Formats: sequence, C-alpha cells, structure tokens
Amino acid sequence: MSLLGFVIMPEHFHLLTVPAEGVKVGWMMQEIKKGSARLINKDRYSRAQGRARLPYAESCRNRYLGFSPNPGKVWMDEYYDRVIRDEVDLVKHLDYISYNPVKRGLVERAEDYIWSSAHPSFENDLEKLISGSRTSMVT
Repeated sequence: MSLLGFVIMPEHFHLLTVPAEGVKVGWMMQEIKKGSARLINKDRYSRAQGRARLPYAESCRNRYLGFSPNPGKVWMDEYYDRVIRDEVDLVKHLDYISYNPVKRGLVERAEDYIWSSAHPSFENDLEKLISGSRTSMVT
C-alpha cells in the first residue's frame, strides 16, 4: 500500500492510498478501522479507570465527536471510495484532505494539524507514484 495523504478528524478520517496489488479496498478499510478501534478503545478504557459514568450531556458531546455510546464501536461500518483519474484530480483530493481541519476551525494552517499528511513530519509515497510505478489510485 502507498499512503499519499490522510487526515484524522474528531469524527471521521480521510485516506488517500494506492492499495497493494490484489488488495481489496473494503478489506483494507476493515483492517484500518478494526486496528484503530482496538487502540482507541484501549485508550478510552485506561482513561476511564476510576471515573464515574459520564453525565448525559457529556455523552451526547462525545457522540457528536464520533465516540459511539457503544464502547466497542468507534467507526461507522460504511466507507466511501473514489477513483482518482489524473494528477489534477489527485491534487484536488489532497487539497481537500489537507484543508479539512482548517475548514472546521481546528487550526489556522493545514500544516499545523498534527493528525494530517499536511504536517511537515509526514513522508508520503507521492513522488514514487507519479514517477510511474503505479497508475490507478483510490481515495
């Protein structure tokens, strides 16, 4: 798999990737959601040790932020994929992903959001892809 771009928002995420040969997007999304849900729930459990139950208002706020009232359920089952047609389309989708936190008011500049490929610490496979190693792209 080549990871080209991503952003993890409070209640959803965007991923721009080229799956490895023979890998189905549905399986890839299932594995990403399963693994991340396991880590998120583990973190939730350790933070909740010794705390009283959340009041109703806090529980509603958490649901809005993407935290399911069902402790094992983090992500919705469905996902939406797109076929990237060319480099112009690729840049359009990368811009959308990068500026999602800015649009939502989480940061002023896309590169300030640490949970995004726009952050300077992220290294991607974009040059390898554009140089011709793969031709089909999925987001």
